[in-house]
Amino acid sequence: MNKNLYLTAIVVFSLLFAGCSPSAPQVDQQAPAIAVKAPPEQTITIGVVSDDPADAIATFQPLAEYLAKKLADQNILASRVVVAATLEDMEAKLISGEVDLFFESPYGAAQAYEDVGAIPLLRRWKGGIGEYYSVIIALKSSGISGVSGLRGKMVAFEDHGSTAGYILPKALLVNQGFAATEKQEATSSVMPEEIGYFFSGSTENSLALLLAGKIDAVGIQFDDYEELPADQKDQTKVIVKTQAVPRHMVMASPKLSAAFRQAISAVLLDMENSEDGLAMLALTEKTTRFDDFPPLGPARTINELVELFSSDN
Repeated sequence: MNKNLYLTAIVVFSLLFAGCSPSAPQVDQQAPAIAVKAPPEQTITIGVVSDDPADAIATFQPLAEYLAKKLADQNILASRVVVAATLEDMEAKLISGEVDLFFESPYGAAQAYEDVGAIPLLRRWKGGIGEYYSVIIALKSSGISGVSGLRGKMVAFEDHGSTAGYILPKALLVNQGFAATEKQEATSSVMPEEIGYFFSGSTENSLALLLAGKIDAVGIQFDDYEELPADQKDQTKVIVKTQAVPRHMVMASPKLSAAFRQAISAVLLDMENSEDGLAMLALTEKTTRFDDFPPLGPARTINELVELFSSDN
């Protein structure tokens, strides 16, 4: 059977048997990357936290296969993708050794490092971006000229799990000594000495509320701001920008040996040097390369990330 048809069939049947009801129990979604039965010690496993298992498997399955092929000299015969519903579930799989590699944003990666000793392996240039930061923006007509001007105001963030749309700008406010208080909706009252924030559900919702004058500021990823239509950008201004952090990270299970981690790193680092590697990178959310974390710069080591994000705990 054609490999793509085989993968599609697996996804379809997994969704059918999982049930369509919202109350259906969540289960880990797994898919064999190579049509070879192999014990766990001969299988390379990529872990992803997602509420869309089918999409996550389709995204990372080809990369899992690529790794298995390139690691044949390490006695790897097969591969699979494991999708967990929560970070806590993924951490359990990392510490047990069920998952070898964990692809995650800086916030989740820092948590996995602190909670279960997951090992930082490489930085992933997801979407062609090596690192990113957030900005807090307001209307030019608002009279807000700095972070202190947000006292008594309402800020819109995206959702609890968004590094750029919540965690980075929230950490900036807290680390600068401001009382950032979650509110239920845009119209909630805000005390003069605090900065109120609520979750709009999306960047688009936040921007619509800002432009309509219903909120005072928005936390947004820098490239989303740069890509705003000219008429919207002309109405807004950047109040402050956050520290830069790696765009995405590859973490390894603490159960992996140093030698095997080195072998995996060598394969990933070399992908940009071959046509098949570049093609596989492009299939994986338009990744352009994997590289080591730069030795200099803000919030690039795992301990710096833990410290930066500690304000959200």
